Amino acid sequence: MNWKHVLLGIGPMILAMIPATRPIATIVPGAIAAAEDMIQATGAEKKAAALRLVDAGVTATNVAAGHEAIDPSAAHAVASSAIDAIVATTNLWSRTTVATMSTIS
Repeated sequence: MNWKHVLLGIGPMILAMIPATRPIATIVPGAIAAAEDMIQATGAEKKAAALRLVDAGVTATNVAAGHEAIDPSAAHAVASSAIDAIVATTNLWSRTTVATMSTIS
């Protein structure tokens, strides 16, 4: 299982458990996964790209709902912290998994 599979699997679950991040639980992990494809980008550049995608997802959600279902400024602020938490969690999983793998003989 690779990093993105873990991200897309646990990211929505983590965010759905926190009331403040529940409205963006399905948007943030996909935005992080897309930003991770920016191979040459720094972590800060990837986070900025992920936040732009979250903003676009919130806008699309609100347009589809026909009203402001998600407060864009609040979602942006919460998404910033959520991105940090999800990336840290999946990075920890990745480091732990690699460290505990046995060598193939």
